[in-house]
Amino acid sequence: MKTIKKILLPLFFLLAPFAVVNAQAKVAHIEVQKLISEMPEVIAAQKELKKLEDSYTVELENTYKEFQTKAQDYAAVAANQTEITNEARRKELESMQKKYSRISANGFSGFTEEIRRHDATSN
Repeated sequence: MKTIKKILLPLFFLLAPFAVVNAQAKVAHIEVQKLISEMPEVIAAQKELKKLEDSYTVELENTYKEFQTKAQDYAAVAANQTEITNEARRKELESMQKKYSRISANGFSGFTEEIRRHDATSN
């Protein structure tokens, strides 16, 4: 009996660390993109970004329509106006065109590109 204890005891101490290591080796795998895309904060942020994109789209369209309307109105009555009035209107139209270009080039394009990139990573 003592010889069995002498053999089993060192064998137990030799094998016990492997049992502990095996118990701690459990690993979980998760899909991080799916987890993030389903978080309530992310969903709320996406809705807010969509609303902001829609408001920018409406603002851009309204600015363009206003520009077109004024350009047509000014062109229709340009022959009956003085040179000073026509010059002031031309400067106003140039200013509106610059504003439209700035909104469409910088703000809107960068914003929509960011949304597209975000949607591509979440799918």
